[in-house]
Amino acid sequence: GTDAMRLGLCSCASQARQIDLDRRRFEEFRNFINKIWNGARFVFMNIESLSPENLAAGINHSLLSLEDEWILSRLNRITDEVNHHLENYAFDLATTQSYHFFWSEFCAYYLELVKPYLFGKVGTAAEKENKQRILTVLLCQTILLMHPIAPFITEEIFQLLKTHFGKENECKE
Repeated sequence: GTDAMRLGLCSCASQARQIDLDRRRFEEFRNFINKIWNGARFVFMNIESLSPENLAAGINHSLLSLEDEWILSRLNRITDEVNHHLENYAFDLATTQSYHFFWSEFCAYYLELVKPYLFGKVGTAAEKENKQRILTVLLCQTILLMHPIAPFITEEIFQLLKTHFGKENECKE
């Protein structure tokens, strides 16, 4: 699709005179777009019980576990780095860092670590609700981060978030 093409081209755009354009790169980013959609669907399936009022209460910092603190610190760091790369027109670096954060850190590690809480196997109801809030914040911020590079999938996810939580609780920078 269009976003996969944009991501593929952005990942190749460097300061060099010659671009190594490979068809496999577009396939890789097509798979990444699927990963974004499936990751968002997983988050939506697990935040259905979270009401706009619960979301507005914010993250309870006293309930943060080690993995929560880790992913939130990584989100802050990657946001600063990607914004810096975008300001300096280093689209290849912005693309690869967004890609690695979403695929490797958010989906591969954090989602797997919070599944026992979301499925009620460990933790309390307050911890589960806090994890749901964190997932919502992470999804919201990562789609904001990737929006300049992949606007179509991120806009679709943003509209779903807006529908679920209402306009007053929409993602903010």
